[in-house]
Amino acid sequence: VLPLRVAEGQGHKIRAKGLEVMKVLIVNPYRHAKPPSESEALFRKTQLWDDEDMRDYGTYPLEVPYLGAILRKAGHEVAFIDAHQRRLSAAEIDFGGYDCVIAGTAPYGNWRCAQFSYSHAVEVLNEAKKRGLRTITYGPHGTVAPGTFSDSVDCVIKGEPEGSVIKALTTTQKVLDLDEAELPRDLDEWTPLAFDLIDFGSGFYDAKYIFEGRITGRLGNLAGTRGCPFPCSFCFKVMIPEKLRFHSPQKVAEIAGELVNRYGCRALNFNDLTFTLNKTWVLEVCDRLKALKTPYS
Repeated sequence: VLPLRVAEGQGHKIRAKGLEVMKVLIVNPYRHAKPPSESEALFRKTQLWDDEDMRDYGTYPLEVPYLGAILRKAGHEVAFIDAHQRRLSAAEIDFGGYDCVIAGTAPYGNWRCAQFSYSHAVEVLNEAKKRGLRTITYGPHGTVAPGTFSDSVDCVIKGEPEGSVIKALTTTQKVLDLDEAELPRDLDEWTPLAFDLIDFGSGFYDAKYIFEGRITGRLGNLAGTRGCPFPCSFCFKVMIPEKLRFHSPQKVAEIAGELVNRYGCRALNFNDLTFTLNKTWVLEVCDRLKALKTPYS
């Protein structure tokens, strides 16, 4: 990672060995809008909007540690604000000192079951654009209908954001298509993950929600695989590749160990779509996790 030095009075963008270094803010928008009708309220109850007790099952957006790692490897400075957990409206977010804001319309755990609205992300991007920042969005909504985003959004990433986020920082293209993404076959190429972006000490990410009160304390959210080969009609797979990609069992154990030993997680939640597809892989992963003596779901 190249050293980041900001010259006084020269803004935040600098050049280091030909690289334009940017200060990037990733925002998980507050999905605060109340459902307008009884039928939609029933559907959105699964999204846990305005539920102070559940707070989206106490998990952080899993794409954030991946995006942060990729941006840092390219020499950029990264910060993360979980406005949903902190209940911050777009107007309450501090955009000062940043060059670019990235806001998804749905976090990783909701890609396959996205909420109807995307206005929460648009509000964040509009506020950032008013302050002269570059704006980037990703998620199911932009992947299906990128043309619905106004001029307040500089770039819409279709599909998995990790493969196009570096290009999105500087491209003049309004939309980055799936075939332009640089997605590795081996998920280990995206590690080490930037878990330090997550505020584990905030109390928002608690195991009590997923473990129904049997375990309390910090919850680590992770995944061993990405993708799913099955055509289930109830699953919205536009963001998910059909070909399954893996972290190696050793890397899964390393990620889990970092969450437990460095960040004090008392339990782990795997966000895989289908954790048990490869019997050999899953048995080796489970065998390696035994040494942590930490419950996982």
